[in-house]
Amino acid sequence: GQNKDKLYDYRAVYHESHHMSHTFLNTLKILGINSKMYAFFPPEICGDDDKKNAALLREKGVSERYIVVNINASELSYERRLPQDFFKLILSKVINSYPDYSLVFIGSESEKEYVGNFLEKFMPKDKNIFDLSGSISLRGLFPLIKNASLVISNDSGPVHVASAFEKP
Repeated sequence: GQNKDKLYDYRAVYHESHHMSHTFLNTLKILGINSKMYAFFPPEICGDDDKKNAALLREKGVSERYIVVNINASELSYERRLPQDFFKLILSKVINSYPDYSLVFIGSESEKEYVGNFLEKFMPKDKNIFDLSGSISLRGLFPLIKNASLVISNDSGPVHVASAFEKP
């Protein structure tokens, strides 16, 4: 899969719909190493990050049911970003289907401008949409995602955090 089949001498089963860890385990199997998939343990949330996030969300007016949106990918892998038009299409369907949910956009301080430009260009002003890019610490990201109803993200750190919390 992913056009890497010409790079290796042995082929491992790859499925787009499976977590990448399955592909790694299939690769080990080809090498004669039998292993099994273990259940994920969700990360523990330490300190008062959960309380800080809850206060921030209340202050901003975010509803209790919210969807975390990450349109970013780190500076190391811009190619992992979906085109903004795709996110516009996905999010317009989400807004229409789930009008009672807040959309909470995340990102680092360096991604704040990218998120702001996207919101300005594509998102309606009168909807339940909040830009928290640059406002949530890495530690704060964990409880934010843990308490979300859904996470929509490019292939980057937040989607792996969502996976650890078994978030759709």
